[in-house]
Amino acid sequence: MIILVIGGSASGKSEYAESRMMDWENRVYFATMLPYGRESERTILRHRLLRKGKGFQTIECGAGLTQIEIDPEQAILLEDLPNLVANELYAEENGLTDGWSDDLDNPDLWVDESVLEMQTVDTVEEPPEERIEADLKHLMQAKHLVIVTGDIFADGIDYDAETEKYRKLLARTNQWVARYADEVYEVIHGIPVKRK
Repeated sequence: MIILVIGGSASGKSEYAESRMMDWENRVYFATMLPYGRESERTILRHRLLRKGKGFQTIECGAGLTQIEIDPEQAILLEDLPNLVANELYAEENGLTDGWSDDLDNPDLWVDESVLEMQTVDTVEEPPEERIEADLKHLMQAKHLVIVTGDIFADGIDYDAETEKYRKLLARTNQWVARYADEVYEVIHGIPVKRK
């Protein structure tokens, strides 16, 4: 089963996605956010606290998900698609092809007994669209897959060309996942609304 959960910032989409995972065994949490500053560090900590005690094994992996072995009996939660898209789009600029930055080696930041491994991309040869599609198809080998994504399209703001490139890629990726998904939910102020 593939479930796509979309929502705006602080909409409750992550909490809803985690609640859907609780019916399944062998839960694995793919965390894609990289700690680039205090705000992202706070978000990572908040998400760790949300899933604490829920039986998740965690894999910290910003990009290159195809390098991680998938057990077909796993239930995977991908948190989240906007980060994965950004990481794959800017993999070379973010140093994901050369290994983690010094900040990621800080043991005070990454002490989490449930974290299984941290992965980087070995090479960046294919276009980001192909890498993202390959990542997602790879995760679809699992028995259950819940993907959290963001709604960053309704603010009416004109962005610079680089930001628009990212937004369009995320929009295409959301559409691609929605086609494969068995269920799609939009979470609005903590209330899941079934869209498919």
